[in-house]
Amino acid sequence: MCDQRHKCEARTGASSVQPQIHFVLVVAVQVELSAVLDAMSPLDREQALLKVFEGDSVYYAGKVGLYNCVAVMCHMGATGRDSSILATSTALKTWKPTAGVIMPGIAFGRFGPPTDGDRSPKQVIGDVIVATQVVPYEPQRMGISENVPRGAHPESSLLFCNRLRNLGWQWAPSGSASTRGLLEGPLLSGEKLVDDPAFKAKLFEEFPKAIGGEMEGAGVYAAAARESVNWIVVKSICDWGDGNKSKEHQPLAAKNSVSVVAALFSEPGMPTGEGDRIDQVQAAVMRSKIELIRRADEVRQSKSGALMKLLASVPRDNDGNLQVPISMKPIIEILSEEHRVALEQWLNAYEDACGEFLAGGIARKYFDVGLGQEIRELVELDGPQQERLRPRESSPYKAIHATYEALLGSYVGEHEKG
Repeated sequence: MCDQRHKCEARTGASSVQPQIHFVLVVAVQVELSAVLDAMSPLDREQALLKVFEGDSVYYAGKVGLYNCVAVMCHMGATGRDSSILATSTALKTWKPTAGVIMPGIAFGRFGPPTDGDRSPKQVIGDVIVATQVVPYEPQRMGISENVPRGAHPESSLLFCNRLRNLGWQWAPSGSASTRGLLEGPLLSGEKLVDDPAFKAKLFEEFPKAIGGEMEGAGVYAAAARESVNWIVVKSICDWGDGNKSKEHQPLAAKNSVSVVAALFSEPGMPTGEGDRIDQVQAAVMRSKIELIRRADEVRQSKSGALMKLLASVPRDNDGNLQVPISMKPIIEILSEEHRVALEQWLNAYEDACGEFLAGGIARKYFDVGLGQEIRELVELDGPQQERLRPRESSPYKAIHATYEALLGSYVGEHEKG
């Protein structure tokens, strides 16, 4: 069991999960993982979510919307042994997601709590922050007179930022008649669990554009950037980091952030690797066709060698004409038939490829690379078509069969008597 609410089937090793994974979802605490599992359904042809044991890690595999996902829970923070940077890096290397990595979860807000007089508060508990940037606040130069931040402020992936901006997601706080949309802005990220109003005020004084904070986003960014994959942090406000921290609103915040991710995953257009998979299938088909041709050519070449030896043993008259004993007729007929079979194999492989090309099963580039040159060298026609193909006059098949015809017409009965 994943937990008391989520039925899972245990699997050992990432290779036991067959579908291509599109997204890795990284969370840091149980309430976030539970929200992700709530949004998951079984992968195609599976009866339950999969709990996958891979090395030292545990992953949960299933579908969220249109896409295949794996979720992994790290420890709080970005830099420890079980932190987000290492958990994310390992997950990306293990699953190689086609679309990228997203971190949903909980965060603290900047502009709150709202006062009773706020008709349109800047932030409320449950608001979802889409991090346009992650701002690691820990790297600093500590000077005598001042401290100078030295961390990079990486921008989240354009793909995710753009899709979320156009998502139109809204939610309604309990007891409110109005709805609220997504909040976009830089998100602080550091190793400290912030619950002190003075420290919080100092952070936002140093980073005035930030609109919230959390502890793991910097690690997700670092791992994703190293692997050159899309990434973003989407977290919902569960408290204000002002000395009144509690877990009361964590389930709401986790649910809201995952709801945004689920809404994103309900729309098509994310990189799924299907084109790569189709390319791999088509390339494999062409490799099988080329292998048939190669084998047919090996047969032809071996029989050509036998034919050369045969010709060397055939006597000639004073004018150089072949004088083939009737006793050699069975050998010649066998070699001729074997060459005919080799030619049939070649033509059949080509015609199969033509049919798959015409049906849209093989792209032209694979046809041309795999068979284009062969067909131009050996047959009269030089492109995919459905008609039966015949060897051109210069084809080695044509020359060999002409030699057989000459042999079959050169029998000399007297040699049998002698």
